[in-house]
Amino acid sequence: MAITEIYSKPFRKGPLFLYPLLGINNNAAIKPESGWSSMDGFIAKEDKKFICVYDTSVIGFENFAAKEITSRVNFLERIELDDVLAAFVFDFSIYGNSWDAYLNGKYSKFEEVSKKIILKYHSKNSGNMEYLSSFLYPEKYFDLYAQLLDVDIDLLINVGELCDKPDFEKEKLITNSYSF
Repeated sequence: MAITEIYSKPFRKGPLFLYPLLGINNNAAIKPESGWSSMDGFIAKEDKKFICVYDTSVIGFENFAAKEITSRVNFLERIELDDVLAAFVFDFSIYGNSWDAYLNGKYSKFEEVSKKIILKYHSKNSGNMEYLSSFLYPEKYFDLYAQLLDVDIDLLINVGELCDKPDFEKEKLITNSYSF
């Protein structure tokens, strides 16, 4: 699908750019409820940790967790949030440059291997693939976006990115609503 308009809906960046780097099977029946780059009062975004919240009451979850979550080399800990939800914390310092690029909203600066993993993970969702590709490889899309935005291409080249920075208030897991 070709880009014919600017993607204008707000979206959380962590699940889109960071979750695929975990290497969890995209075809898995169990998906996280959400993904976060910080956890209120516990983990700062600078800690380079990604938090996935899962519904642990799903049938087969513990087998899935053992196979797909806790077996990851960068898995750190499981935090029970309440009777149903648990947060799984992963160390993303192994993706240092990509994590730093994420924090700065410089998706084009992700390491090449990270970009390939992200695009492969999302390849089944072809509706957004072109947008995602433009966020990771903006230099290929500057001309198109300049036309769509009716701006000089040099302005986009100067900015260097076609996707805004994460809103870290929306990327933070707020824990005061849980009973852990």
